[in-house]
Amino acid sequence: MLLNRFGAWSLILFSMLCTLCHAVELEQAFPIEFALTPNYIGTKISIIRSNTSELPESINREAYATIDRARDALVELQSANGMWKTNYGDETILPALALFDGYTPSPFYSNKLERAISAAQDWLKVNANKPWSIKQTKEAAITINLLALSKQTDTVPPAAIDHLKNISPATLHQLDPIGKYFLIIALAQLNELTLTSFDTIIREQASVDKNDLLPISIIGISRLMRAKTDIPTNDAKAYLRFLSSKLQLGYHNPSPNNEVLSPQLAFLTTIFASSFTNRQLALDTTLFPYDWRNHLANRIIAAQIYCSETGAPYWKENAGKDEARSSYKALEATSLALITLTNLAN
Repeated sequence: MLLNRFGAWSLILFSMLCTLCHAVELEQAFPIEFALTPNYIGTKISIIRSNTSELPESINREAYATIDRARDALVELQSANGMWKTNYGDETILPALALFDGYTPSPFYSNKLERAISAAQDWLKVNANKPWSIKQTKEAAITINLLALSKQTDTVPPAAIDHLKNISPATLHQLDPIGKYFLIIALAQLNELTLTSFDTIIREQASVDKNDLLPISIIGISRLMRAKTDIPTNDAKAYLRFLSSKLQLGYHNPSPNNEVLSPQLAFLTTIFASSFTNRQLALDTTLFPYDWRNHLANRIIAAQIYCSETGAPYWKENAGKDEARSSYKALEATSLALITLTNLAN
């Protein structure tokens, strides 16, 4: 059981009860079910929607009301070509992942998703044989995850696969933790994630500041993915204990030094912590508390802000900075917050 809470596919993605394929000599193949989004058919908020949720009904309803409002605001920003243009003129495909509800795209946003998927395919066709910047490498990894969700991975040009498979250590070092995560999953979707890839990613992340929780989450996820058993390794548990101590999820009196929980950290934390079964958490009380999902969902909902000009809801990467709703960081934060909330509420 690699990601027991992140069922259906595997952002999306990045929801669980997925079976990890055993490695061959130097390569580890992963099922497409490695999820970013949960396993349910997208519907508007209803009582039925929470039947499989571990969140209390009140939090679950608030989570889905938040999701629906933020999704509506997010799709308004999509460009005619299917991408999302930032306030600096560049584009990203990441918000499309926030419109998936599992195997089936939400019917309310199906036209938006079709345009995004088409734009993703076009992007790869145009850019596959060109040199990629760091941002383009990240977008390519996100694009492949989007195509995997829509069962279109067979349309990925071989040149794009080779680029991601042979990414240099220098480029890997410059990718942010979210970029590294989508790179890992993209390579897994294409059955190109080798043990050497794992070692490189883990070594590179281990050189980062030990107090930075984002790379620590990536290391934990990588350790779990590399394991050939559903029993978490001791080092993976140690990483989760460190996150639990820093985030203080489930504690009623957080210290003044309580870690600020960005959408990026919430996203990676949810993927990592959901890799542990409820039984594993219950048997080891030094790991995340049993009701960590409740507290994490509440903190994500509380972090949502509203555009002063339009009243549209969105999230920022950093609560202390002024980020326009259409900035890349805000689009990424909003997308990851939506994916995380959807996973927690399922």
